[in-house]
Amino acid sequence: MLAQAVVIKVDRAVVSSLPEVVRRIPSAVARSLRGTSRTGLLLWGVTTAGCLDPAPSYEAQEQIPPFIVISQVAPPLNEMVEVLVSDPTLTVQVPFRSEDLGEPLEAIFLFNSRPGQNQAVVENASVEIPPSVFEDDTRAVIQPINLDLDPGCHTLTMVLAHASNLRGVDLRDEARAARATWWLYVRGTEGSSSLDECLPQGGR
Repeated sequence: MLAQAVVIKVDRAVVSSLPEVVRRIPSAVARSLRGTSRTGLLLWGVTTAGCLDPAPSYEAQEQIPPFIVISQVAPPLNEMVEVLVSDPTLTVQVPFRSEDLGEPLEAIFLFNSRPGQNQAVVENASVEIPPSVFEDDTRAVIQPINLDLDPGCHTLTMVLAHASNLRGVDLRDEARAARATWWLYVRGTEGSSSLDECLPQGGR
């Protein structure tokens, strides 16, 4: 913002009554600016005006709960995952983004979970993730899971939330957490559930 010139009319009688040292001030200022380029005067005005501008204000950052990049999850969430009872290890990879404001996140894994029923926790499969920023698109939960399950149909669910939103395996605020669920078919011996029986209704 440029400084604006201000013209003030002063009565000569008032000026003549002032002390001589005061009356010399305008002439001294004029002599000090004599020879100064227009650019210099402009910059002087801008600098002076800038000193009077109020300090900028910034909005406080907000914590953004985690969200999962569904298209990059492995194994894909829209496919049945088939594993052998003799080789029950499955490694999952779940890319996500969040704004943490210095708070770590935690991922927990659950077998056959239903809303409000998170008791079937996968042992040794809790993952703590250091905090980062929303712009960080390199983050992912990568975890091997031991599917110590009977042959048949099961689900594996990962719940991802900030540490303060978890109370054990329960969530304080479901809306500020992310979930990923895989449908599993653990193939066993003959006579166990068939793959077709594992598919959700409408998915056969």
